[in-house]
Amino acid sequence: MTPDQSYDLAIFALTIFREARGESYLAKRAVASVIRNRYTHPGWWGKSAAAVCTRPLQFSAMTAKNDPNLTVWPNPDNAAWHDCLSIAAAVYSDTMADNTNGADHYLAPTALPVLPKWAADPADPAKLNEALVTARIGNHVFMKLT
Repeated sequence: MTPDQSYDLAIFALTIFREARGESYLAKRAVASVIRNRYTHPGWWGKSAAAVCTRPLQFSAMTAKNDPNLTVWPNPDNAAWHDCLSIAAAVYSDTMADNTNGADHYLAPTALPVLPKWAADPADPAKLNEALVTARIGNHVFMKLT
């Protein structure tokens, strides 16, 4: 593995950890799938896991100064961290299937005061646009916007 690949994998695992460490293995896997779905179909998101994960306004746990997860670091003995590392490695090497049906976005609706515009139903912005939903795993709703 090259240094660039090691960096990519480390940022990938850290993003999964910060975004979904309290979720089930399947939910962590789904977050990883969204990241992969973005870098394998790179529009403006980026062409690598690290580029996708560190792009401003995409994964708040990695870029938003007001997100408390931005300063969370895994303990090497933490079981959730080990899950995130193994999931990142498997998804990165393309040996783990996408369990989101192609999602490129996700959110935890119950954690939000207002739905973001990209997730809202155009007819009723207070409701989720169900036409975009590809999966519901753990506390997250996965959506395909592109």
